[in-house]
Amino acid sequence: MFATIALAVAMFASPWRAEASGLSAASAGEPLAVCIRRAQAGDDPARLIRSPGAFDCTTKQTAYGAGDFWVLSDNIDQRSRSRRLLTTRIGSVWQQNLSLYALYADGRISTMHDDNQGISRRIQLGAIVEHLLPRAAEKVVRVMWKVEGAANVRGVVLGARLATKDQSDRANLGMTLIYASFAGLCIALLVYNLALWAALRHPFQLAYCIMVALLLAYAITSSGALAWMVPDIANNDRLRLNYLLIGMAAASALYFARTFFEEHVFGPRLRKLIRAAIILLVVISFGFALLAPLSVSAVRVLDTLYSFTFLAVVAVVGLVMWSAWHKRSNFLWLFALAWAAPIVAASLRAFASLGFINWSFWLDNSTILSMAAEALMSSVAIAYRIRLLSQERDQAVAAEAVARRLADTDPLT
Repeated sequence: MFATIALAVAMFASPWRAEASGLSAASAGEPLAVCIRRAQAGDDPARLIRSPGAFDCTTKQTAYGAGDFWVLSDNIDQRSRSRRLLTTRIGSVWQQNLSLYALYADGRISTMHDDNQGISRRIQLGAIVEHLLPRAAEKVVRVMWKVEGAANVRGVVLGARLATKDQSDRANLGMTLIYASFAGLCIALLVYNLALWAALRHPFQLAYCIMVALLLAYAITSSGALAWMVPDIANNDRLRLNYLLIGMAAASALYFARTFFEEHVFGPRLRKLIRAAIILLVVISFGFALLAPLSVSAVRVLDTLYSFTFLAVVAVVGLVMWSAWHKRSNFLWLFALAWAAPIVAASLRAFASLGFINWSFWLDNSTILSMAAEALMSSVAIAYRIRLLSQERDQAVAAEAVARRLADTDPLT
């Protein structure tokens, strides 16, 4: 257990070390301001990339809804050369095809086209889509993306940044440190608690192990590591797995809460509410995974339902904690510590999905950090729960021994 805690400390320290060293994927390079316009039949990329005035730089991208779009960057005016290759980095979102046009000072335009599988091959850790700009003697004036089949739930081009190849490599190393630490933490907690479950067979231990295993799988998909492991996977399929796995992890977390607290905490209505929330999570998660490919409109509707479902789950968790406080549970304080970060992260991500707050890289990756805290603190809570159960068992055995001795010495008993 102490080794697990030490690993967790290293895991939580890693983002700060990464940020301080310039390794963070969120801060690699410098931000690129972008403008947008809806794609129309007969659009000429060569003309559009030279016409910044034809783009809308004030309206929020999400206001345009789903469809095909051109997104133009601000002026770059830098060379991409052998010793300092330039890259563009954007967040991974639901889209069918992605093209990048780079305009050079001599008038030449470099073009890169990718289908959904091609997008996966450009994924870097942190789920960042990266384009390496070809080296040239002339400066890069600006770049332009064409996004086809964009659901535009959070935006068309998110978090655009211009970085060098060296900065990109360092960002990948920084994110490797974070995700590898999280994976190590999950594996350590999983092995430790599976061993305990094999010996003690408490239901909450198995629920916890299922939750941690699902979180580990989610980390592999959401980090972009799956795209490295399976380069030919369509990027939208990876996103569908994200929705499915985090939804199932949330359902298993609710089941863990149901089995972890004392039985008197849960009245009939609360038990039914938890059961309904778990069923709703499973249905909406599988629903998104199965129905999202139908159309981008389906993606938008399902994402909204998904966000409201998570807000409902947060409300259910709040009711569980209130009931635990009202009925004086021995485990409320540990549960509150473990679930504080995931509740905040889930709420913020749901609000971002619904458009109430802006997207950010660390908000998009907050689930990993918050669930790492939850997994660790829940493991501590399990150890405390088992300790109390052992004390209750020892007290019961001692009381039975006293009763037997009394029966042996007193014929009236």
